[in-house]
Amino acid sequence: LPQRRRHEPIAVHPTFLPTPGASKMHRLREATLVDDPPDYYSPPQGVLAYTPRVRLDLARPSGVMGVEAHMVMVHEQLSQLRSAWVLAQKLGRVLVLPTLTCGLDRLWWEINGTIPGTDTPLPISPCPADLVLDLEVLMRNHGRDGRLVAVREYSFLQNPRLPAELRTPITLPRPPSSLDEASLRPLR
Repeated sequence: LPQRRRHEPIAVHPTFLPTPGASKMHRLREATLVDDPPDYYSPPQGVLAYTPRVRLDLARPSGVMGVEAHMVMVHEQLSQLRSAWVLAQKLGRVLVLPTLTCGLDRLWWEINGTIPGTDTPLPISPCPADLVLDLEVLMRNHGRDGRLVAVREYSFLQNPRLPAELRTPITLPRPPSSLDEASLRPLR
């Protein structure tokens, strides 16, 4: 809410999140409100970032955002995310999560797409990662000292704490044709 109204928050308390620990910290990192140590912003092998293709034609078709359209929209983004994850792992880089788009919010009680009393527009973009990823499992398998090691939040490259040398994007015309060493060599 403060960001929409262009206010600087005084205090932030993330509530009503699907999972207690990792989700809250990740949401604060998405909002660039966590002052991580400098090594968080300088992964040794660099980062891999990409922009997903999002089927916005599925967003609120006929004025209604249904569960099926939401699932198709998110599934297609997760397929791209899995491919990027494999490529990042092969290159030894940290994956910067993309800006995801969700058709619906996620809660443990029945809602009509968004939390009652909020003015969240649908589709939700950027969609918080914890709405579609199990950050607790990621933290267990790829975390250290309360931080995800293998991934960064979608806002990582816009974070003012990021060193200038990481702000220069490198654009690849297309993904490698395979994951063999010869195809990956130009990317190293």
